[in-house]
Amino acid sequence: MAETGAWITDESDLSMIVSAQRAALDHWRAARVSPDDVPCRNAIDPPLALPAVLPVMIMFEIDCPEGVGSRQRSYRYRLLGTELVTRAGRDLTGKLLHEVFEPEEIKADLEIYRELERRRCPYIGSRVSIIPKRQAFETYRRLLMPLRATEADRIDRIWCVIDFSEA
Repeated sequence: MAETGAWITDESDLSMIVSAQRAALDHWRAARVSPDDVPCRNAIDPPLALPAVLPVMIMFEIDCPEGVGSRQRSYRYRLLGTELVTRAGRDLTGKLLHEVFEPEEIKADLEIYRELERRRCPYIGSRVSIIPKRQAFETYRRLLMPLRATEADRIDRIWCVIDFSEA
């Protein structure tokens, strides 16, 4: 489904970002070594720092990060919050994005994820998705934040926090 969104810089207007997402973005920013940096994934600790976002968070692992071999990158659900599992009617933890969705369903997502890796900055987007299990449409806002591997500068995780309140 269509999505409207924006890339977030330190100068961005953050009025469209709601409280739980704002707390996650503040945590992400505080974990950076410098304003132009992407935090290491081990500097982000949602269970201790932000337990309220756990039910609505996704952590994607980038299985073949940019520049590694000739394989196309794939995105694996490393963690899917309990509220998201309940709303989707299934647990996607451990599954690859392309194992769960048809190519045309994830084309826009893949473009955003690749651009997130390239830009190395957060993204906020509003969208409507179809929930097949419930035969329903759902509107939500998602905040995507890149994380880098501890041993390198490459982006290897995408931290996502979902908000259903005023999308």
